[in-house]
This record gives sequence, C-alpha cells and structure tokens, in this order.
Amino acid sequence: MKSRTRVDLRAPPGEQGTNADVRAIIVSPTRELAQQIQVDAKFLTQGTGIITQLAVGGSGKRESLASIRTMGCHILVATPGRLHDILSDPLADISTKNLEMLVLDEADHLLDQGFAEAIYDIIKLLPAREDHVGNTGKPRQTLLFSATIPDKVLSMAKKTMRRGHKFLQMVEKGEAATHEKVQQHLVKCRGLENQLPALVELLKREIEAVVKSEGTENPLQPFKAIIFFTAVRPVMLFTAALRNLNRGHGDGGSMRPFHPAGIYEIHSRLTQPGRTRAAEGFRNVKSGILLSSDVTARGMDFPGVTHVIQMGAPKSMETYIHRIGRTARGDSSGVGYLFLADMEYPDAMRELRGLPLEPNNSLVTAGIDLGAEQELPKHALEIFTSVLEANRGIDPYEMKNTYMSLIGCYGYIQKPLLANSLNRLATLGWGLPSPPEISRMLASKLGIESHHGFHVSTSTRGEANSDESDEPSYGGRGGRGGRGNFGGRGGRGGRGGFSDRPPYRPSGGEGEEGGYERRSFRQRDDNNGGSYERKPYRPRDNGDGEGDSSYERKPFRQRGDNNGSSYERKPFRSRDDSSNGYERKPFRPRNNDDGESGNGDYERKPYRSRSDDDGEGGSGDYERKSFTPRGGGGFRGGGGSRGRGRGRGGFGGGSDWDSGSERGRGGYQRARGYGAGKWERGNRGRSGRR
Repeated sequence: MKSRTRVDLRAPPGEQGTNADVRAIIVSPTRELAQQIQVDAKFLTQGTGIITQLAVGGSGKRESLASIRTMGCHILVATPGRLHDILSDPLADISTKNLEMLVLDEADHLLDQGFAEAIYDIIKLLPAREDHVGNTGKPRQTLLFSATIPDKVLSMAKKTMRRGHKFLQMVEKGEAATHEKVQQHLVKCRGLENQLPALVELLKREIEAVVKSEGTENPLQPFKAIIFFTAVRPVMLFTAALRNLNRGHGDGGSMRPFHPAGIYEIHSRLTQPGRTRAAEGFRNVKSGILLSSDVTARGMDFPGVTHVIQMGAPKSMETYIHRIGRTARGDSSGVGYLFLADMEYPDAMRELRGLPLEPNNSLVTAGIDLGAEQELPKHALEIFTSVLEANRGIDPYEMKNTYMSLIGCYGYIQKPLLANSLNRLATLGWGLPSPPEISRMLASKLGIESHHGFHVSTSTRGEANSDESDEPSYGGRGGRGGRGNFGGRGGRGGRGGFSDRPPYRPSGGEGEEGGYERRSFRQRDDNNGGSYERKPYRPRDNGDGEGDSSYERKPFRQRGDNNGSSYERKPFRSRDDSSNGYERKPFRPRNNDDGESGNGDYERKPYRSRSDDDGEGGSGDYERKSFTPRGGGGFRGGGGSRGRGRGRGGFGGGSDWDSGSERGRGGYQRARGYGAGKWERGNRGRSGRR
C-alpha cells in the first residue's frame, strides 16, 4: 500500500459515498489482542496516510461505522463476530472489493473458540481468493499466524488459502522454544482449599525478596505476575480475596502484604471499557498482579512480566505453552508456576508429559491438611487466618456461583471425588457452614446426584431460576404517567421493583440499618413467641384438643338437611313466587307514582347546573363547569392542553404542570406529596418543562 490510498473526504455520494477503502483485514480472537494490534499498526503507519480502524464486540457498532465512514479505513482490525456483523449489513456500505490481504492471527485459538463457521462465512463475503483485486492486480494474499500448528489449522489453511501455500518457520533451527527457556515449577496442593493460601505465600515471598534487594548491587526486577484460571468465576473470587487482603491492616496500613504491586483483573464478564482500563493499567505499571482468564493468554504483550502462575490444570498443552509465553519475551527471563490439586494431578501430568516441570515443595501451606487438627508453623497460621478473614468479606452468592462453575470445569473428574474436593473447598477454604445447595434442575443438567456427595435440593421451589434463584432481582423502571384529559394531570409513575432494598443482613440488634432478617422455622412451643407454625389439617371433631383452631372443609349440603350450617346455591326466582329468591328489578325513577319511590332504587338524573331555577340548584348535583385557570399556576394545564405527562419515578410523581412532558428523573428520589419517607427509582429522561 502506498500513500496514494490517502483518504479523500470530498468523495462524491453514490458508489464513492463512503471513505472506507479496506485493503487489509486482520482478524483477532480476543478484543484485547485486537486493540494491541491496532496500536502497533498505527505506530507503523505514521505519516503514510494509511488509516487503521478497530471493530470489536463490546463497543457500539454505530460509532465504529461512523468513524470508518468519516475518517476512512484501509486496515480493519476486528474480532470475528463484529466483522461478520459489519460485512453482512447492507446498510453499512463497507466495500472490500479492493481487499489485498487477509490475516488470521492466532488461528488455532480462533478454532478453539468456535469461530470456524464465522471465519468461513466472512470469507464468503470477501472477493474470491482467485480474483485479481486492488492496485496490484493480483489475487488476495491470506496469512495465518499460530504458535502451534495442529491438524485443524492445516484444515483451515486448505479452505482459506490458494493452492501452493507455504509454511514458514519463524524460530531458527536449534533455538529453544520460549517455554523451554522459562524455569517451570510444579506445586502440588493437598486440595482445592490449599490453592489460595499457597498463592498468597508465594506472592508474599517473591515481593519481599524484591523489596529486600532494593539498594543492593544486584537488585531484582520488579515483581509483575499474571495468574491464569480456567474459568471466569474463580478469577472474580480470587481477585476479591486478594483485594481484601491488600486493603491493609495495622497502623496506617503498613502491613499490606502485596505492596507495591497493584491488583488487576481481566475476564469476559467485565465491560469492554473495564477490560481496556485493566489491560492498559497493568501494561504501564512496574509492579502488578493480573488475574485473568484465557482472554490474555494469546498474543498479548505485557512488558516486564516476571512470573506466570497457572491455577489448576490447563485445557491442553497448547494452552499451557501460550500462557507461559507471556513471560521471558525477547531477551528477558521469567519463572512459571503450576498449581495442581490432588484430584487433577494424574490427568494433568498425562496431558503435559514432556514439559520441563520441576516439583516445588517450598510452599508450606500447599501440603497442610486443613481438616485435621495439628500444630502449624507461625507464618502458615497467619496466612490461613488472614485468608479466612478475607473470604468472610466475599458475597456468599459469588462463592455459590464459583462452586457451580468448578463442577463444570472439572467434569472429567469422578463425581464422588469431585464432590468431596469441592465440599472441602466450601467449608474449610471459604468458611461456609455447609456446601452450597444445588437445584434439582441444575443437578440434572450437570449429571450429578445426591449419592455422589453433593447437596442437591429436594424442593421444587425456584426451579425456574435454577442456580440463580437465590440472587436478588433487579427492580423495574418507573412507569409512565397516564395521559390526562382537558389539561388534567398526568398519571402517577409506576412503582419500582423491590431490588433497591439492601441485601440480606442479620438484624444484629439496635443500631444497624436496613437489614432484612430471614428467620428459621420454629415450633410455637419453643417459647420464642414470634415464629410461624404451619399446622397440619385436622377436622373439628377429631377430639385431640386442636379442633377449635383448625380449618374444616365441610361437604356441600342442602339447607333442608337440618344441618343449618351448609351453604345452598339457590336458583334465581322472582319475588312474586314467594320463595325469597333474587329479583333483578328494572330501573325506576325516584319520583314515580308506583309506590317504589324512596326504596333505594337508583335514579340516573339529567345534568343540571347549580344555578338553575328549577328547585334543584345547590342540592349537591354534579356540575361540569368550564375551565377557569387559577392564575397561571396550580395543577391544571393552561389553554385546555392535553396532558401527556410522564409521572416522576416512584409513587405519586406529578406530570409537568404546563404541558405535562417531563419524564421521571433517574436514581432515587423522595416522592413528593404522597407520603413521607417513600423512596422509589424513576426513569432518567429529558425534561419538557417550559
């Protein structure tokens, strides 16, 4: 590409109505890698007039298209989903007829994530690989990059590249691969409950070694580590625990165990801006700890990473190698640690056979049985105590979700062994009184039973929501006010949901606010006095002393059976048959002369004004008077305008007094004029008050 591809912002409408003249497309499996590629591409094309654009999920499609149309685009870096969305949209008007190059980065990972069909669909939207395109007049060039070349990558190469394509080995013969240059340690943990204490012990030891080396002749490189997990939920749980530990305790917070390293997290449950901030923050700090899922395991370049720590068995040897590749980049050195629990050790070692893993028994907390009474070393006891205290500050729902996630991650483990390991993690590691309960629906999906050792619920309540049934729901938005007639007020705003109340907290006596107490069931005879007793059904005449307070469903009996207490549904009969039946009488005015006057019949009287002279004025009849404004204020809209107001959020929000076009304000606000102390959440919107 040459500078003659510079964007012409004055392009005429029609076929040239967009400034997008895409000459190269780079496909990345993750958003973070796509952002990194865009940054490097902009750096390499400075001063050439070549414009690089980014299109990834998590960002607005409209904003991306607007930037491409106005600024132009010659190199498009994208993730598969968003790229297919843009190219298949006829209104996007993105032309690829001059596409000269297609790059598939981390091709093996693209296939691992299930993007194969998306890649093939994208290729169908591009010019055929034999067509002559662009300024060169040659067919499109396709490049595949991958650190490993499994069979599935070879299959993709045959479908996407022309015949006669070549394989290029970028590592010189005899040069050791990156993972062979990294010193790799294997830490065998007694159970899953030992992983977090052992990790804390390792982090404290390595950071203290760096701090002690400062000011010496050979200071150590600042500690910078990436900790990989096999699922998102463990990332969130470990991050919360480490942040609780690093909040500081003692005088002035001087005993923060991980200082000066900051703690970051990246996973798919974060918003795209949050993931970008975390990646940039960790990339720019000298010392930090990044907890991540595999979204950062491929192609990401974080300078200065000294340690790569993997918690649990990786999915494959390729995943392990890609993770280790985040350290020892270029001429730098690095260290790798792999933490394995007893239950996953045999399968993991079969998968990773041939790698230079050295057993490491230096971490005392990794081999201690937390279920046995024993005398612990002082530093190990301090670590276990601090970890347990940090876990107490984590939401129990997060622990439950992590428990469920680990069942899926370790699905290849025998169910009784898995149940025992996870139950020890929940009780001994997290400090829960009992393992989390699993709904019957979720247990059926996971293929687990109570006899395996899991706590499967026996109740059908909450089956619709499965494992999410215990989580608080989100409240609804405040509704719109009703449409008023003839300048009347708009209706009240809809009521918000109940999610705005604080989460469950024990009442704790006086002084604590907003707590909701879920009390356990107790019998009435336990002298508690305030509990609820669900009593069984007993007939009144059972003779056991309980008959006076219970409910008896008696069969239907006719009144003529001398019982006296049954209910009889009698047929309709007119009054003149002397059977006391019900008579629907026709409407009669009160002032008629048939003797029925004054007996409670309803009379629909014609409308009369209060000031008439027929003797009915001032007698309380209803008068529809013409509209008279109250001096420009008040609740009635001026000029007989039609009230179209939307009520403020919550109870009793009035519409706009003038034109009734004010939308309820967002957030929490006190409802005006309809009871003090009531707070509701309204809609955030634009105000139409004039």
